[in-house]
Amino acid sequence: MLPKLRQLLRDTAMEIKGFKYLILLLLVTNIVSMPLRGYCQIEEGAAVVQEKPKFVNPQKVSSVLKMNPFLILWGSIPYSAEYRLVVEFTTSAHQSTQIGVSYIDKSPLLQLFADSSGDIQQLIIKGGRFELSHRFYINDVGKYAPQGFFFSPHISYASAKLSTKYANQLGYYLRVTQFNINALAGFQWLLGGKFAINIYSGWGYKINKLEEHAPQQTIVLDGEDLFPNFSTPIKFTLGVYFGWAF
Repeated sequence: MLPKLRQLLRDTAMEIKGFKYLILLLLVTNIVSMPLRGYCQIEEGAAVVQEKPKFVNPQKVSSVLKMNPFLILWGSIPYSAEYRLVVEFTTSAHQSTQIGVSYIDKSPLLQLFADSSGDIQQLIIKGGRFELSHRFYINDVGKYAPQGFFFSPHISYASAKLSTKYANQLGYYLRVTQFNINALAGFQWLLGGKFAINIYSGWGYKINKLEEHAPQQTIVLDGEDLFPNFSTPIKFTLGVYFGWAF
């Protein structure tokens, strides 16, 4: 059962070989703190009481909701589509935290090859991703987060199940997991103070794992047999987000 699934993935790779440059483009686009501190002193007789400082964001916006539409066509897990939603919120005048979640499904590009390989329609891909990063913005005087140049540590974990409809019913499937730690840098524009364009790039370390699951049995496979560069620990990232600030 599972050898047939692995063969289906190999056949799919051969079918899309002519589109490798398009897929590469999609994958590529799968593309200092200075907090305000204000103390309010209230005199009560001879005593002076200092209130806890409260952060007041000098920007008119403090959060950005973003997505990458290219991931819907081809995600970081081969043959997948990733519906990712990311929210960034400021934590100080020059810092922000970003949290993202994704739903992973089968790539719609595989439908292009459905006529030549009917088995592709039987392929099932289901999974999810969680990611977290913290951004340090380096801006000129008078400009604050969440816009401008930034650098950011980033961590991400994803897991997806690959199978066919029939094999899945019998408990046979492949499990792909990805764990990434990255050092990223980028720039975020707020056009009109609202529409966000965020480009970013960087290098990192990744741990990918491919497991073959059967009833009462799990086997770790060599991912290079199905996915090129699957086991390479060095990861390069280049991506883009579009969003709305509020």
